[in-house]
Amino acid sequence: MSQILKTLTPFMEINKEFPFASPIKEWKQSGGKVIGFFGGDIPEEILSAAGALPVWLRGHCSEIPLDDANSYLHIYTCSHMRSILEIALKGDYNYLDGVMSTPYCDGSRRMFDVWDRYIPIPALFFLHTPHKNTPEAEAYYYENMKEFVTSLESTFQKKVTKEALWDAIKTYNQTRKLFIQLYDLRKKDNPPISGAEVMEIYDASAMMPRKDFNILLEKVIDEAKTADRKLDSGHRLMINGTALHNPEYVKGIEDLGSIVVADSLLNGAMGFSDLISEDENTDPLLAITRHYLNKFPAPRMVPSEIRFDKILQMAEDFRIDGMITGVVRYCAPHIYDEIRLSKRFEARGIPSLRLDLEYGMAATGQIKTRVQAFIEMIEERKRKG
Repeated sequence: MSQILKTLTPFMEINKEFPFASPIKEWKQSGGKVIGFFGGDIPEEILSAAGALPVWLRGHCSEIPLDDANSYLHIYTCSHMRSILEIALKGDYNYLDGVMSTPYCDGSRRMFDVWDRYIPIPALFFLHTPHKNTPEAEAYYYENMKEFVTSLESTFQKKVTKEALWDAIKTYNQTRKLFIQLYDLRKKDNPPISGAEVMEIYDASAMMPRKDFNILLEKVIDEAKTADRKLDSGHRLMINGTALHNPEYVKGIEDLGSIVVADSLLNGAMGFSDLISEDENTDPLLAITRHYLNKFPAPRMVPSEIRFDKILQMAEDFRIDGMITGVVRYCAPHIYDEIRLSKRFEARGIPSLRLDLEYGMAATGQIKTRVQAFIEMIEERKRKG
């Protein structure tokens, strides 16, 4: 691979400082509140409008012993949640002023219960979210959003105004617009940025104020557009599956003669593909509610066909040669999702590979062997036409 884009360096430096990165420290030093979250479909715009810094909680970008976490969560709970808990039990998340979750999956629900009972934290927030998009679900979700805002205001003694909500919506929409520009660059025959490098950007986005992040991301896009950098595309892959935070996993796949040009990850395209309506004649809270019901669906949402159609359209737009789904063991939503999705890919002549992982695992050993065999299968299919 050619020399890394210079504008990626700030993101990589921030990621090296996980879990208490400099932007978070600076926010705390200025008197700001920090709210960590896990699970999915978290309306960060509301947290931001309340004056808090939203931080996506995760584990280390490598496998770590989970002895403490295993004492509180059964090993049948995914290692993603147990990795977060291990860090929290060691006190490395003690800088948080609050923790938030949704009923995204059983693992995140049990994680929230453990945090509530065993880990001291100034505030806990739980947002009940529907599993389908109907008029009744929207009304229910909207009322829950209003209760969540009231809880934030009471906890932090700060009014969440419409003006603050619109400002947050526009700021987060700017992030989404920038990512759409970045994704468009990845559609090129020889993209100027790799999948592993994009993962560095995803990770840093979860640990810094969004306006500061937007400035840095815009610089990356400008450099990628103007630099004479054309990566050998090899075989064009999409990665799917459980939330992923390990650039080395993606790099290991790309080192085998491929390039990851798209993803359908919770911390990737699922969160950055769709804009919130900026029609200021509507209630900003209702705009947020409708967005999180209508955006790129997670496996927890029904009907599943909406999600599958979205992913299949991405496969067409990015001219995918194959899909690799990494499923962290015991991640039930993605285990059941992958089986049905892979059949739809195969029906379109796009091969797929499922990798059973532990959270933080890199692409080494058996994983590399399976990916290499998968890439050879893609090559054979191409030869046969």
